[in-house]
Amino acid sequence: MKRNLLDEEESALMKWLKDEGIGCLVSDMSPLRHHRQMLESLKKNAKEFIAQDFALHQVDARNIIPIWTTSQSQEKGAFTIRSKVMNKL
Repeated sequence: MKRNLLDEEESALMKWLKDEGIGCLVSDMSPLRHHRQMLESLKKNAKEFIAQDFALHQVDARNIIPIWTTSQSQEKGAFTIRSKVMNKL
């Protein structure tokens, strides 16, 4: 039988959030598929399993300008994003 670690991590996280009565979770942005899938699932299931007023926020701690405000598409190189970053500064 194949174990799905994503499901196990997510259910453990949801149980912990509910048991501790946590109403807000702040997560760092990660482009990795595993992290994005877990947050999407948590967003979708939080109100049902944790609390109706549960809040989930995502921050981008590694960058001065959050990547989601800099560009809406994947950039090909530094020269394509440089002007977008300079405009945000």
